[in-house]
Amino acid sequence: MSASKFYVPESVDSELLRSRASPDGVYDRLVKWIVAQGRHALANAEMGTDFRRGPPTGPYGNHSYIFNGSNSDFKALVVGEIVGSGFGTRLGATGSHYISTKDTPEPIKDSTKIRSVIVLARPSYATPALQQLWDNQLATLAQIRMADHEAEKTANKKFDSIKEISKPLGDDGAKCIVLHGPNLYTIHQESNDARPFPSSTIKRSLSEANGTPSEIALGDLYDPSVLPDYGGSLFQHRRAKVIQPDYRDGRNKKLLHPANWWSDLRPGTLVAVTAEPTVIIVGKERARSSSKKIYHADIVSLLAMAPSDVEVEKPEPLQGVNAIRTSSSTDDASTALLTVDFLTDATPVDIGNDWPPSPETASSDAIPSSSPAKFDDKLDSQSEVQLTGPSNSDVGPGFVDDDLFPFREGVPMEEDAPPDPGPSSPPAKKKRRT
Repeated sequence: MSASKFYVPESVDSELLRSRASPDGVYDRLVKWIVAQGRHALANAEMGTDFRRGPPTGPYGNHSYIFNGSNSDFKALVVGEIVGSGFGTRLGATGSHYISTKDTPEPIKDSTKIRSVIVLARPSYATPALQQLWDNQLATLAQIRMADHEAEKTANKKFDSIKEISKPLGDDGAKCIVLHGPNLYTIHQESNDARPFPSSTIKRSLSEANGTPSEIALGDLYDPSVLPDYGGSLFQHRRAKVIQPDYRDGRNKKLLHPANWWSDLRPGTLVAVTAEPTVIIVGKERARSSSKKIYHADIVSLLAMAPSDVEVEKPEPLQGVNAIRTSSSTDDASTALLTVDFLTDATPVDIGNDWPPSPETASSDAIPSSSPAKFDDKLDSQSEVQLTGPSNSDVGPGFVDDDLFPFREGVPMEEDAPPDPGPSSPPAKKKRRT
């Protein structure tokens, strides 16, 4: 069994990971960058002051969150280090799917909704400033829950279970942050009026007539077999394809191919994720059912900021799982109603051209209350990477230098406006400036 399965920060002694904490290094520049994002970074945002609960939807009151002033969806940068699959990270072909047991496995069909799961913890050998930034992220999530708790008490509403975005990581009091990716698979509709993506984003042949591999673009579709652990009777797909999400290498902005996630996003990788918190409420519809309140942080985009050298093994298909084949007509009926909205709001909070900050301005002694940086140029969502030559995973885990984050100008940040009077909630705890 690979030791990476139960990897948590600092469980592996690594000079590469230690080097991130060097003066004017990865961590100092990361803190400086997060500071510049203002309320667009989870660590800086305050529930009630910067954002609030959005209007309820559905019969039970599902909701997201919106910025005060602009009323746009609240999406915020979250930073952390990926932990092992033993703590919930799921980047393989089965993703978030509940298999049940080997004797009676639940097959994965075209109609099965599956998402990747990425669990983050405080980065290894974090500097004091980065440690405080991590704690502030947890405090913001606690503020979200406390605001709901007060509202539930006022309305005398109780839930049988509540699942939060942060959860304990082991027995030492540390916490992690659980993030959910977009749908891993989608159904490619052939008709023009049912096509979920512009024709230019539908995946071309991986090997063209002249033998030159095609390029990766956001929203591309792949045969599920590109995932190294895909295979066996558990998978009963007929038309499903793997969809290319906005996961990128922060060093060059190239998209990360799903075939290489097991290596490119291995445990120990430092990531910055644009995520959107949402709340899903499951009502008690039957006497024996239970009411649940589930907090999700949905990934909009991801940047692998610094690589890891934690040893990992290439995943393989599950062995000894024999799922019963279902009729194709049953699956066709359920997949006919599927819709895809992955690209609807796939605009990341971008880094812009101020990264990396110069050593003279990279001091992390204080996190000021400043407006987010404003950028002018729009990031091309169709940025491409050649499949020829070394893959992203071949760059090498030792690549840490001043060219680590050559970010170009990107998506304009939302213009800040004075907050309008909205429902305010008491903070879970006072967040300290680093």
